Amino acid sequence: MLRFCEDPTVPEIAAQMQLAPGTVKRYLSNAVHKLETRLGPMPSLHVPDDDDVLAAGLSTRTARI
Repeated sequence: MLRFCEDPTVPEIAAQMQLAPGTVKRYLSNAVHKLETRLGPMPSLHVPDDDDVLAAGLSTRTARI
């Protein structure tokens, strides 16, 4: 819920929930999969995390705009 309502990064969610970033990514993946089983295929919901953004050479704040 945090990811889509407040738009924090994966590391920010991990820190707030005291989880590893990989755990947050897995929970997000599981949630999308559960929604797809009930609602049908969803368009790509991949929101770049900081690693994706930095690999693309952008600042994390620029990528969210």
